[in-house]
Formats: sequence, C-alpha cells, structure tokens
Amino acid sequence: MRALMRRDTGPRRRPSISGGRAHRPSSATRLSMVAEGRYTKVEAAGRRDWTSLTYFDGAPIPFKRGLRWQFPDLGFAVVKGARVYGRQGYVQTRAGEFIVDAQLLHLEPRFKYYAETMAVRPVERVDGRVLNLATTFAWKGNYGHGLLDGLGRIGLLIEAGFPLDTIDRVLAPQFYPKSFGRLLSGLGIDPRIVTPVDERTNVECAELVQTTLPGVFRHYSRHPAVMMRAAGIEPRGSGRRLLMLRTGEERAVDNLEELQPVVDEYGLEVYEPRSSDFPPADFAGADVVIGAHGSNLADLGVCAPGAALIELMPTGQTMPYFATLAVSSGMSFTGVRGQSVTNDWRANFTIDPAHLRGALQVSGVEPAR
Repeated sequence: MRALMRRDTGPRRRPSISGGRAHRPSSATRLSMVAEGRYTKVEAAGRRDWTSLTYFDGAPIPFKRGLRWQFPDLGFAVVKGARVYGRQGYVQTRAGEFIVDAQLLHLEPRFKYYAETMAVRPVERVDGRVLNLATTFAWKGNYGHGLLDGLGRIGLLIEAGFPLDTIDRVLAPQFYPKSFGRLLSGLGIDPRIVTPVDERTNVECAELVQTTLPGVFRHYSRHPAVMMRAAGIEPRGSGRRLLMLRTGEERAVDNLEELQPVVDEYGLEVYEPRSSDFPPADFAGADVVIGAHGSNLADLGVCAPGAALIELMPTGQTMPYFATLAVSSGMSFTGVRGQSVTNDWRANFTIDPAHLRGALQVSGVEPAR
C-alpha cells in the first residue's frame, strides 16, 4: 500500500497520531482494505456522463482542471478501534494506517492542509458506534462543503439500508449551522449526540462508521441529494423560481438592473439563502433554481427530480460542484457564461440578459402569466 500511497497521494508526509500530537503515519490504506473493518460497496466504480454540462448555446464549459469522468467505488466501512482527529476528520486505523479515501487526499496530494502536523488532545475513547461526517474544507465557514462533502455522506448509508438509529455519536463538520441540525433531526438523528470537531479533536472509536466522499473532488454523486430528500423537508410553496445573485458577497452578479426585464418576464424571485432560517425548505418548493456559482446553491439537492438548475458562471471560477450534483440527482443543467470584472477569481461579474433569457428557454421555462 505504500507504493500506492506514493503514486496516488504524492508526498508521504501525512498527519497521524502518537500520544497527544499528530505525526506522519507509516503507511496508507483504503476503506475496502482495512483489516479491522467490514466494507460495504454502495456504488461500483464507473464512468460518469457529463456530456450535458454545457452553456445554454451548447458550447462546452471550460471547467477549471477539467472534468473527472471516472468515479471510484463509493461505500462505507465499520472499523473497530479507529481514531478521528483534527478539524479535517482525518482517520487512522488501530494499526496506524491513514485511510486516504475517507478524505480528498488521494486526489489533491499537494494541497497544503494535507501535510499539516497537528497538536491534538489526549485521546478520548468512545464506546459504541461513531459516525464521522467531518471532512476537508468544512472548517472555514463553507456551507457547501459542510453540507455536501460532510452530511452528504449519509446518503451512502441510507441507500445501503444502514440503520441510522444504531449510531451513538456523530462527529460533525466544525462549521455546523442550525440548518445542519434540522436536517439530521429529519433523518432521525438526535441532535444531542452530535459533536462538531475542532483543531484538537482526537477520538478513538470502539466502532467507527466511515464513508468515502460522496463523489470525487469537485464532483458529486447522487448521494447528497439522497440524504436531503430523505430528511422530510416540507417545502415553502411550490413552483418557485429562485434567482440568487450573491449580493454583498464575493463573485456577485453586478447588473441586476439590466437583468430586471428578464426577471419580470419570467417571474423570477430574487432570493438570498442567508435571509432564510432554513433554505432547504425554499429549495424544496422550487421548480427552477438560477444562481451565481457558490455555496448558495448547495441546497439544490433537495429539489425534486426534473427541476432545473441554471448556473451563472463567472470567468474566474468555473467549477463543476453544482453542475455535477444537479445531473447526478436527476435535475437538468444549463450554464450561463458571465464576464468577471477583473482577473481575480473572487471578482464580481455580469450576465448578458439575452443569455439568461436563452438559458430559461433552453431549460423549458415558460414566461410568467
């Protein structure tokens, strides 16, 4: 497995645990190979069809770093004696092996956080069954990574028929807004057993339930949507056409005044998730979601199959997170190219009103009556 770690994960300097500090592990492994674990394959490795991920005029979208057309096996393992540590939710087996496919490690080996050496608390031993939802990038206040990379893992367990009521404790992402608690409650998980991780987390589990990522880096399987649709969310209204411009945030759409005639013609509802106490309920009532690229789109997994996503994409930030989530979960997808106002990837951008109208037409959206 060491040769595999060098080939698939790059540098061998990786965090692991010894006493109260994190050091380099001696070897790496995968969930399906853990000696102390029982692995369940939920979805076999296979090629994904991303051919529908285009702009409204059929032109290919120049996704940053391209698309990953091949997915690995997706599944989970119940592992005896494993440890979870740090705000990333890194996992190490009883034998000291680092489980690479519990995170994004094997796909982005040179990302700086993977090489951290961390100080952690003395080990906390937990009897019973622990579910680890902590994940890379979910500690920085990023709603999308926390929801999709973290809680989205539960979709793998649901699809496999795993009994969630046998979980005694949940290690949640460090960023843990109230809506995450409401989703877990809707899935039958008692909020009182949920503990968000932090930088010094160091938990040894009698039994650890650990999933793979529900997809691969920047690409999602259907499983985050499986989780959200199982949470019993009551939609606020129906037939809503949500338009999200990220006003007041980075990568906002700058030209609402120019877009207003299209907004009025199609009855679009200018909406910002941060103004809602529970955005999933708003998305659940939407037939059309139109939004600037960003975590404001993360709740689209709760939309019904057949709903439409129209993503407004700045030139400085073309990532396939939400496009792949939409297609994987049975929604249609149409991209609209924007024009960033500077070369900074965080820059605001503008949308051509004719392009927005064209995307609505291609998506089968009729003008409002």
